[in-house]
Amino acid sequence: MKNTFKFLGIVVVTAAIGLSMAACDTGSTNAGNGLPPAGDGSITFAPGAPPMTFTGVVDWDGNPVNRTMDFTHMWILVDGNLVLAELSVIIPGSEIRLDGDTLNFRLGTPWEELLMPASDLFGNMSGFSATTGLRVFYDDTFLEGTFLTADGYGLLWLIPQTLIHTVVMFGYANIAGTIRGIGVFPDEYYEEYDNVITVNMELRPGWNTVIGTGGPDPVVSGRWNLTMVTGRPGDDFVWVLLPPWN
Repeated sequence: MKNTFKFLGIVVVTAAIGLSMAACDTGSTNAGNGLPPAGDGSITFAPGAPPMTFTGVVDWDGNPVNRTMDFTHMWILVDGNLVLAELSVIIPGSEIRLDGDTLNFRLGTPWEELLMPASDLFGNMSGFSATTGLRVFYDDTFLEGTFLTADGYGLLWLIPQTLIHTVVMFGYANIAGTIRGIGVFPDEYYEEYDNVITVNMELRPGWNTVIGTGGPDPVVSGRWNLTMVTGRPGDDFVWVLLPPWN
């Protein structure tokens, strides 16, 4: 999977529709100015509640997995560098365990010190705006997987093996707010590419689902289009176990 999701900034775990989550749908909001609609993506993880259960985990080829493993680590961005950190330290109270093809999944609350002003995310976008006081848990992890086992297996919720890569993420917000804008960014890893990023997020306090979609521009050579909007994933998204990235 092309690592153009490396900078898709709101952290990023993955989720699904219709499972045992406490959530409320407010419909979708279109910010205008060419932005796609933003839907509600608020998910509440009740303190002390049992982990949510997801079945049907597959490998990258779409085959059901039958493994037992704990996802105990995640990548975080520290001073511009990716650092492998323990999940329990970064987001205390979290549990992500695969048992056969069933995933038991729970997120805690990230440390306040790890939240960054939303205004710092995409400040050079055209028409960029972010709610005053909105702080988010920012991560830069889309290289080979968001959550990892100690031996490097990754876990993503996505539509696998598609030309247009689409993945579901979780972003943590301290207050209700919005992040919106369109911008062009040079690709720091692939100098021949530019990235056009469109962001329209309606965030609620706590964890929010954000759908990121990327693909080559059908008209402009060397351009990669990326979109990030809040919303709820469809049934074509599945949990995918990725082989060790190294």
